[in-house]
Amino acid sequence: MSVIATYTRLNATGLDSCRANPNWIEALCSRSIPDAETIDIDKACDGIVWLLSRLPAPPTTNTEGVSFVLQSSLAPLLWGTGGTSEASLNASYGPASSLSVEQVREFSAWLQSIDPAQMRARYDPRTMDAESVYPQIWSEEGLAAFDDYLLPNFQTLQALFSRAANAQQHVLVFFT
Repeated sequence: MSVIATYTRLNATGLDSCRANPNWIEALCSRSIPDAETIDIDKACDGIVWLLSRLPAPPTTNTEGVSFVLQSSLAPLLWGTGGTSEASLNASYGPASSLSVEQVREFSAWLQSIDPAQMRARYDPRTMDAESVYPQIWSEEGLAAFDDYLLPNFQTLQALFSRAANAQQHVLVFFT
């Protein structure tokens, strides 16, 4: 069984609808939550987080009055780390995490600032496999794993977070 990273952008009403629905994943998949958009990036999450964590941290911004604390890397937000654990939204690999509108805005701005060439320069298949970065295909696939797998999934994430930030939405992170 493989672990698939899934992201949904949705407004506060949609998030509340999910919290009230024991079949929330099915509701998202059937698009019955208005203004919600769900994507998955297959098994690319850990590889993308590994690469992003090696990039310069985003500049510190004024977050006065916001409970969100900037980390040295925002990359773990892709795992839901730093978000709110949603105990009522249990997925295959534990509860979903919701990212606040502010977290989404900060993360999206950082993602938009990343040049794919920066990521490609840090792509190191041997080290990724040695560090057991899931799904451990990096040495076998070589640069194709970056060009044909990690980069397209990263660009999908960039686009989703950009749409969420522009619409002032939350992002729900869960694994199936």
